[in-house]
Amino acid sequence: MRFWLITVLGLFIFPALAQTFLPGTEDIPLMKGLTQVEETASFDNPAERMVLIEAQTKLPPKKISQFYKETLTNLGWTEKKANTFERGNDSFSIEIISSEKTSQIQFRLSQRNP
Repeated sequence: MRFWLITVLGLFIFPALAQTFLPGTEDIPLMKGLTQVEETASFDNPAERMVLIEAQTKLPPKKISQFYKETLTNLGWTEKKANTFERGNDSFSIEIISSEKTSQIQFRLSQRNP
């Protein structure tokens, strides 16, 4: 009986905890309602690594900016200016281009080698 109860609870709890992260990042979530539209581009050289991710959504830009400001701040990132964050040697920026029906979002992660 105990095993059955744990199994049933697991089926409901663990999917709710599952989180999709932006490709090429370890802890930056892909906001619900955003869809990745391009393959992730990654560039490496001895000085830094850069990851570019593109997504789209019907959500308003203000909601996207607010989600990432709250989320990244909780993950230890510091907002340097609107939609631009830093944590250690890393920087993360969000560019949102909106039209009447959808918004295109470009995420840029830059990791400088110490």
